Amino acid sequence: MAALRQENAQLEAACEQARQEAECAGAHAEQLRQELARHAEAVRPVPVAAHTPPQPEPSAAQSPRPEPEAEQPPQPEPEAPQPAQPDWKPQTRLEHLSVELMNWFDDMMGA
Repeated sequence: MAALRQENAQLEAACEQARQEAECAGAHAEQLRQELARHAEAVRPVPVAAHTPPQPEPSAAQSPRPEPEAEQPPQPEPEAPQPAQPDWKPQTRLEHLSVELMNWFDDMMGA
């Protein structure tokens, strides 16, 4: 009987310790959620390079196209200009990690 009482006391102590640890973990998790919410509000969106959508070609009724004068040999098209890089620089650790991840993806894709 004494052994059962001792075992019961040990189990109650272990349960109480587990409750306290769970409360501490819950409080810590709530603190992290609040901190994350503050950081999410403080982080500004990353500017994206301006993209102008392609303009629709005017229809034949709107503006007639001039007739080509003479057959000209096809000229090689100039290389498409690379999109302008924004003047944005990573400032936070998350932005630095994002840039590193995007560079890693570019390397994997062979860009």
